[in-house]
Amino acid sequence: MSHFYDKFILGLFVEISSLFFLALYKYGLVQIKLFHNEITNIEMKFLSLDSAISSRNEDLINSVISAVSKTGRNVVLDKGQAEAEK
Repeated sequence: MSHFYDKFILGLFVEISSLFFLALYKYGLVQIKLFHNEITNIEMKFLSLDSAISSRNEDLINSVISAVSKTGRNVVLDKGQAEAEK
């Protein structure tokens, strides 16, 4: 009986450990996607600003700078709110 108990505990430990590391891996993938999305957003904003500057259109430059400056980071969410309103 003791032999069965030892194998059961070892198997349980292995299963719990594997689930923990799987969850950690999935969280890492989500974070990579988030960072990649943020990098893409920043690149697109710089590209639009570069295009506006190269066109030498003051109104376009001002509107691009205004749009870039309105980007809000670290928005405080209300209780029960999952994401920021756009």
